[in-house]
Amino acid sequence: MINENMIVEKSRDLIGMKTPKWKLSELKLLDIYLAKINARDEKSRTVRFTKREYIELMELTEVKAIDLKKNLESLISKTVYIRDKNELDHFKICNLFSVAYYHEDEHGEKVIDLSCSEDMKEAFFNLADNGYLMYLVKNSLRLNSTYAVKLYMYLKDNMFRSPFEIDLKTIRSTLEVDGIKTYNNFKYFKRDIIDKIQEDINKNTDIDFEYKKITKARLTVALKFKITSKRKNYIDSTTDVQEMIPGQIDMFDQEPADIFTMLAETFNISKERAELWFDNSLRVLGIEANEIDVAEYIRQKKLLYKNAKASGQAKSERWLDAAIRDNYK
Repeated sequence: MINENMIVEKSRDLIGMKTPKWKLSELKLLDIYLAKINARDEKSRTVRFTKREYIELMELTEVKAIDLKKNLESLISKTVYIRDKNELDHFKICNLFSVAYYHEDEHGEKVIDLSCSEDMKEAFFNLADNGYLMYLVKNSLRLNSTYAVKLYMYLKDNMFRSPFEIDLKTIRSTLEVDGIKTYNNFKYFKRDIIDKIQEDINKNTDIDFEYKKITKARLTVALKFKITSKRKNYIDSTTDVQEMIPGQIDMFDQEPADIFTMLAETFNISKERAELWFDNSLRVLGIEANEIDVAEYIRQKKLLYKNAKASGQAKSERWLDAAIRDNYK
C-alpha cells in the first residue's frame, strides 16, 4: 500500500523536463521515488519498492517475472529532454533511471531496487541551486492524466505570479501536445485538454485554478490563470513528521512571527522590516496571510535577491522594498 502522505521535493529541472512517451503510471512512480530519497544525500539514490507496491503503481494486471522484466526494461529505456538554463539552444537527452534490480530481500520478499542515472544526479540532489517544489505525493497520485500532472507542476511553480498570462504556444509545449494538429484549434484544446485538467486538478489537489481566454483579432492567443491554495492535500502543521525524511523542513502553516523571523534571517534585516515587506506583498496580491505558501514566498524572494546581488542591483533596503512591491504587481 502506497503511503500518500509522503513529501515530494522536485527540482525545477525535473519539473521542466520533457517526457515524451512516458505513461501516467511512470510519472507517478517518479514522484514516489522522489518522496523516498533524501534529496540532500546522493547515497540515497537507490530506492526499494516491494513487488506489490510496484505492481500497484504501474497498474499491472500480470505479475509474472517475465511481465515485470518487460515493464522494467521499458521504464529504464525511457529518456527525458532537459534544456540548458543558460544556453537555450543547448539541451540534454538521457535516461532518468539506470538500474532496476529485481530480487528477494533478507526476509524473502520480492523487491525492486531502482536507481537514478549518474547523468541525472544533479537534477535529483542539487535542490539549492536548481530550486524546487515541495508537496504531498497524494496530489500527483490522484490525478488522472499526464496532462494534469504536467500542468499541476507548472501552476504550482508559478503560483507566486498569480494571476498571470501564458501564451497558447507555451501551454501546448508544457503539456507536450504541440505536435498534435487537432489541438492547434482552441475549441478542441479547451474541450479535450484544459477543461478536463481543470476539473481533475481542482478536485484532487491542494490548488484550485480558473482561467480566462485572452483574444486578439478574435483569436484566442493566451490564457490568464488565477491560482488559489486550499487546505486539502496540503503540507501543514498536521502533517505527520514521520513522513518527512531527514533534511526536509516544514515551513508551512507558520505563525506570522515565525514568518517574519525566517524573512529577517534570510535577508539579514530587522523583524520589523520583514513584517512590512510581508504585509506590502499580501496587500498587492489581495490575499490573507493564511492563504500564502510561505516556503514558496521565501524561495521566490531569495531567488530575486540572489539575482539582484549578482547583477549589482541590490545595494539598499530601498531597492529591496521596491523589488518586493514590483515582483507582485
